[in-house]
Amino acid sequence: QLRKAVDQEHQRAFALFDRLLALWRAEQFPFEGGKSMLPQTLIPKSIREDEHLLARFFFFACVYMRGGITSSTAFRGLVAMWQNVPLMFEPEVAHTWERARVEEYLKTYVGGWDLKTASYNWQENAARLATTWNSDVRNIFQGVSTYEQALFRIRNKHGKHENPVDQGFVGYQHKMTSMLCYFLVDAGIIHGFFFPPPVDFHHLRILLGHELLLVDTAGTSVRYSERILGPARDLLTTYLKTRGSDRPLLHLELADALWLFSLT
Repeated sequence: QLRKAVDQEHQRAFALFDRLLALWRAEQFPFEGGKSMLPQTLIPKSIREDEHLLARFFFFACVYMRGGITSSTAFRGLVAMWQNVPLMFEPEVAHTWERARVEEYLKTYVGGWDLKTASYNWQENAARLATTWNSDVRNIFQGVSTYEQALFRIRNKHGKHENPVDQGFVGYQHKMTSMLCYFLVDAGIIHGFFFPPPVDFHHLRILLGHELLLVDTAGTSVRYSERILGPARDLLTTYLKTRGSDRPLLHLELADALWLFSLT
């Protein structure tokens, strides 16, 4: 059972988020590196200059944005793989290869972490992107102007669907949908509609550690699930919608500040 530890105005949460954002904007400890601390800054100009390729790079990078491996390590490995095996980022090609071949490339350039799942997600999502969206990530967002619409298109629905547009992508739920939106909006590839931060372990350790959310465990362990992720998203969304009227990209700033504060 999860309950908020503050009053209805969320004063304690707002004070913490305000303080972290002030430090982030001023590039003060622990944010002295500013945006250079973000993993997307590792992407070379040769990828960044091609919007279509950059969107596809972010799409595949999300395979590794799920814990167990640091984002910077994953990005460095993916850049090296793009430089040496660019066909891995061609959906219509990569999904036709033998799984062992995909696993070998991922192991060589990114490492062996969760290799079976990573290789399956890579190929299955490559197939869905190629057959449903003409291998162009930007097509997924055509006509999308809200987070709910993005979630409907991207979140994995499981099982087979008569309309492949309704299928979504494996490994994508609320967090990963926000993650892909974050990368694409930050790069200016899609317009900046509102979406909650990609809530994960890093966000939860701050919200729970500062007692912005309390868990009544009744002697049981706390599981990493939607039962705790949902209220965390709600609290962050309340802050963003209250503070963000004059800062349309506040959700990007808050995502950066919370993630980097936890990471550092």
